[in-house]
Amino acid sequence: MIANLGGMMTPSQGDAVQRSVSLVLEHVRELPVAFCHGTFGPSNWEWQSQSQSLSFTGFGRSQIMAAVIDLARPALLWVKHPILRDWFLKGYGRDLSELELFVLGHASVLASGEDLFHATQSRNAESISKAAAALRRAVDRIETVP
Repeated sequence: MIANLGGMMTPSQGDAVQRSVSLVLEHVRELPVAFCHGTFGPSNWEWQSQSQSLSFTGFGRSQIMAAVIDLARPALLWVKHPILRDWFLKGYGRDLSELELFVLGHASVLASGEDLFHATQSRNAESISKAAAALRRAVDRIETVP
C-alpha cells in the first residue's frame, strides 16, 4: 500500500504507516476478538429516521478479528466530535483497555491509509483530499499521544 501511494504521503507519513503496521501486528493477538464488520465507517452507515437508529451495510469484508479494529474509522471522527466516542463506547458495552486504545490509534492510521489508497484508485479529487486529510490527522494523533 505504501509503495502504491507514492507522492500521496510524506516520508514521515509513510514511516508512521509502517510503524503502525508493525505495532498492530505485534499486539493484535493480545486483543479481544469479535465478529466485525471489516470496513465499519460512515460510508456503511444508514440513519433510520423513523426508528432513530443506525443500520449498517456492506458486510463483504466481515470476519472474526480484534474487536477494536472495527472502531478505527469511527475513531477518526472522535477528534472533531467527541460525543461520538461516548456513544460508540456505550454501544460497544465497555470501556477500551489501555492496549486497545493504543492499538486503536495505529489502526486508525492504517484505515486512513487504506482509504487514501482506494481514493487514489477512484481518481476522485475530493475523496483523495478528504482521505489525505484523515491520514494527516491520524498520524498527528499518534505522534502527540505518549
